[in-house]
Amino acid sequence: MGIFLNQWIKVWYEIRKRSLAWIIILGLSIFLLKNNIPITSKIHLVNYLFDGVSFKEIELNMVRLPIFWLSYFYGISLILLDTFVQLNKTRAVVLRGMQVSAKKYNFSILCIMNLLCFLYSGIIFWIIMANDRKIIDYRLWLVMYLGTLFFIVVQNIFSKYNLILGLIIPLIFLVLTIYIPWQQNPLNSLMLARNSSVGLLAISTVLVEVIFYYLNDYGEKY
Repeated sequence: MGIFLNQWIKVWYEIRKRSLAWIIILGLSIFLLKNNIPITSKIHLVNYLFDGVSFKEIELNMVRLPIFWLSYFYGISLILLDTFVQLNKTRAVVLRGMQVSAKKYNFSILCIMNLLCFLYSGIIFWIIMANDRKIIDYRLWLVMYLGTLFFIVVQNIFSKYNLILGLIIPLIFLVLTIYIPWQQNPLNSLMLARNSSVGLLAISTVLVEVIFYYLNDYGEKY
């Protein structure tokens, strides 16, 4: 618990300004969109935000770029940037001196990632619900949470080898999800219009967490 709290304080100190700024930007976007939806519209705010691109739209070559959807799921990567890589570098000597194992350290980092995604998704979900009380869909929150967790774990797996690669890979995954109608893509569930099961996303998220847990070594040189 001590390791977790210590690392959490350092991570939060590093990302606090970026995270608050990004949440404010997303919050204002939600508010402005809400005020531009016609009163007579039968489409809920969440659909404008997270419907994404349906398989039918891809077939008809009517693909549009879902700006908010992309901003939300990629935003967490922009908030973190190289935070965990720098944490690995600065804490390596101290942790080795404390005889903290790599796996124990990795577990604390995964807990921090989960907490960050819980807070990030929870705040944005609350803002959405505050602006559209007609529908409360907790499945949406689960998708928002799992999606952001998946991307930051993937980001940090690749950042181990190259920082730029760590930022590019999540973006590539998102863009491919928009334009390629692969039915087995676990990221399909991030788009409400595709009506896909969250189960595959949950399994994929756990899988990348396991990979991170066994691959990350806080003592390696980046």
